[in-house]
Amino acid sequence: MSTLENDAWLEPIYTYSVYFLTALTIAMTLAVFLHQPITNWLERKRYQYEVTLPLYMMTAAERFVLSASNTLPTKPKSQ
Repeated sequence: MSTLENDAWLEPIYTYSVYFLTALTIAMTLAVFLHQPITNWLERKRYQYEVTLPLYMMTAAERFVLSASNTLPTKPKSQ
């Protein structure tokens, strides 16, 4: 038997790995070029959030507790 016949089952894996590596390369390239604008946007939103609420007067632990309590699920209202 030739090696090609023994490795026929690997062909889809090779094909998908090429697709995966291509997508990964594109994603990494975009991440490098878009990192700074996204980081700036996120930092600006965090700043707006802290200035809008009186969070700037709190310690880091107090801010964490307040932010975490805002995202906790609440009990549904009975009708």
